[in-house]
Amino acid sequence: MRIVQHSITINLAESLDPKSFQEHERINKGAFDRVKKLIDDEIARLESYNPHLSSIPTPSNNTIAIFGGRGSGKSSFLYSLKEHCDTLLQDKVLTLKVIDPTLVESKGHLLLHILSLLEEYVDDIVKDPALYSNEQTQKLEKRAWKEVLNKLAKGLCSIDGVESSDAIDWNDDNYVMRMGMGSVTAARNLQKNFEALIEKTLKYKNKSMLVLFFDDIDVDPSKAWKVMEVIRKYLTSPKILTIVSGDEKLLALSVRKHQWELLGDTFLTKEDGNRYGEIRNSLEDQYLHKIVRSDRRVRLHTLKEIVSLSSCYVEVTPSFFGSSSIEEIYRAYLRAFGIFHYSDQEACLHLLLGLPLRTQLQLLSTLAQDTDQRNVNAPNRTRLEESLRNTFSTTLLQSNLPIESLFLDRDYFVIYILRYLVANNDGVSLSDSYQLQPITTSNFANETLFALGSLLSLSIKSNHYLILDFMLRIGYVKNTIDRPIDRPTGYLFEDRNLRDLAGYHLAQQAKPIGTIPLYALKSKNSIARTLTGQPLETQVLGYLPFSTISHTTKKQNASYYYSLPSLLGGIYDVLRSSNGQLEHLLVRWSQPKAYSVSYSPLEETQDEEQGLSRIPTDDSEMMIDTSLETIMSQIVSWKENLPSENLTVSPLLLGRIMTRYTAATDSFSASSPMLGDVFSQHLVLFLNSVLVEEYLWGDRQTQPTNINAQVNLNNPVEKPTVFINNLKKIEGNDSPLFSFFASCPLVLTYLDPEIRVLLPVPSDISSIPDLYNVFSQLKTRISYNLPSFSTSSTNINATVEVLKRLGIRPSLFSKDFATIESELEEYFKTPIAPRSVNRMKIEIDKGLTW
Repeated sequence: MRIVQHSITINLAESLDPKSFQEHERINKGAFDRVKKLIDDEIARLESYNPHLSSIPTPSNNTIAIFGGRGSGKSSFLYSLKEHCDTLLQDKVLTLKVIDPTLVESKGHLLLHILSLLEEYVDDIVKDPALYSNEQTQKLEKRAWKEVLNKLAKGLCSIDGVESSDAIDWNDDNYVMRMGMGSVTAARNLQKNFEALIEKTLKYKNKSMLVLFFDDIDVDPSKAWKVMEVIRKYLTSPKILTIVSGDEKLLALSVRKHQWELLGDTFLTKEDGNRYGEIRNSLEDQYLHKIVRSDRRVRLHTLKEIVSLSSCYVEVTPSFFGSSSIEEIYRAYLRAFGIFHYSDQEACLHLLLGLPLRTQLQLLSTLAQDTDQRNVNAPNRTRLEESLRNTFSTTLLQSNLPIESLFLDRDYFVIYILRYLVANNDGVSLSDSYQLQPITTSNFANETLFALGSLLSLSIKSNHYLILDFMLRIGYVKNTIDRPIDRPTGYLFEDRNLRDLAGYHLAQQAKPIGTIPLYALKSKNSIARTLTGQPLETQVLGYLPFSTISHTTKKQNASYYYSLPSLLGGIYDVLRSSNGQLEHLLVRWSQPKAYSVSYSPLEETQDEEQGLSRIPTDDSEMMIDTSLETIMSQIVSWKENLPSENLTVSPLLLGRIMTRYTAATDSFSASSPMLGDVFSQHLVLFLNSVLVEEYLWGDRQTQPTNINAQVNLNNPVEKPTVFINNLKKIEGNDSPLFSFFASCPLVLTYLDPEIRVLLPVPSDISSIPDLYNVFSQLKTRISYNLPSFSTSSTNINATVEVLKRLGIRPSLFSKDFATIESELEEYFKTPIAPRSVNRMKIEIDKGLTW
């Protein structure tokens, strides 16, 4: 149990603009207390100073630095410090307005700006009737102060950037000499006169010390350098305490920039600039330490650090569900994106709490405006999308992602995600980041991944086809690709129907996962012979999972497969199409395409066996056949009854489902060679993956505690027994994604009827075609038709083409035979002959490459 040391209240109605905050509202309370002690120590040191002793303070830069990133609350921190000085330390400390160097005109020197603020203060003081009883006294006091200022003014023209307006008679040599010597003397006494002016100003109300506040000195590098130079040269009085705020890294860059400029291009051209890198680093470090000692550098923590390191309870009010801790609000925010488990939330919570404070306040403020929605698990979706856009738009743009398309055109959403994942920037890769979890070593990449994942989860609520798009285009591809994805790879980045994408991806795999090899179409066990004479609906659905792969380098012209990814692609096409397009879509399913192993959009071909389909291929010849109306009405009914707001899923869940499914099918062992049994079992593997992962992914607080009610996490790789038992342990309302798939008529038609009746499906499914029994007499090949590793003069080119497609480079053949064999045996028929491997080595030595 964590012991809370103190609490902080963030009032969103008052926290969006920089201002002074009370103690219970201060985020960086520890840092604030430390600065207060530093100020108190300086006051005590001055009060103990005895001018008759040798401990006279020597001129030095008396500076405290408040370091923090952009939006970390530095400005509010300074305003709170100023209020502390103006109230609790008002008898001892004089403060001026907080100075923002970026607001000082470029031609106005910062020292002049300080003098102007001092004059404003003096004008206000001498007008105080409690101090000066008559106007004559006021004038005398102001005149005495002005005399000190005039002494100081004589040396101001010697400062870089301050020009003298006096007209000099350059023809009078003696005058020029006197003026020049006078200016040099004034410049030499400038620091002393400035300290005298400060001393005079402090005496007006018997103050001990002047505190100057400089905010955001890092924003403009040129201004940052000027602030530090003013501190180094002029703000050296022991009675001046300077407090600056900025980003330490940006401040160091400003110093580095000016040091290189001081060296000059001529020097760097004639000398080796790299030789001076170490010297430059040392100078940079010593310069910053001269301005701000290490013990006077105070760093502001992020909310993440404050909550985790100091056991601080941060309360936010108002929120969309009342006053709560910031962790509770963010966890509710994450549940709206389908991230329920505490363990899954940790990475996202780590990211959100680590955002700049200003960004978090704006994010929380956007959520707080959702006054009409009080359900913590389902806050307003529009408001959530707005919060994502406002918070992460700059990050998404810097990741080369199109903001407008992401938020308006969801058809290309998953394509944009895939492009980002395969670009391999900032530690992001398809293999490691496909679930869009913010767990990379780059904060920038984590923000992008979180924004994409959250927006995808929200988009799915009204665009259910994105579930299938992500599952196939990213989840399935990640788990089955056996070579690096090149960004121009056409089929993955095209907005085509997803069934075609599944076919093209199938053609790129040596051992396709989730597919069932079939016999040639002309054999007695062909799918064409089986479907001949069947009702039109049966023929159409029978060809939905069917794929033909054409080969350009093999004697066999084509291979034939039944593929679950093709079925899922068909479901995607149904969800994305309007009801008026359904009939045309169904007809297209009965006209199988051949997908080439050498992908090109121009190589799409109709299967050579025109007997595959009894449906006319010319749209003008199509006739309305009422026998399609039943399945069409069932599809329409399924689409209209799909959950919307209740279907909250994350890419984390979808990625885990596809990982489990591909692993299960890779271990699949068919108990029957019949297509009906084999494909039904493939569907069982998929549905069980959805059921199990959704169960694990859901909020465990709602799960039954009875150990006997827990689902079995094993995969039903041989028989459906595990799946059937799991069905008895779930409720449809608690598993909306499982119900989404299990109620789909395009899934039910291929399932074993004994399993079908156990699913949470509509009451009347008797009219759905029974493809399971249609294919109960159709044998499958079971084993994949792998190519031979042949290096004969007639076959070596074909072998090289396969190696290229698999991403296997010639360097493999420089290794021992055992290593080569273990690498090739998964993709080629075994046994692999040593003489073939040796012949490949010889050809490579002769110059063969790919």
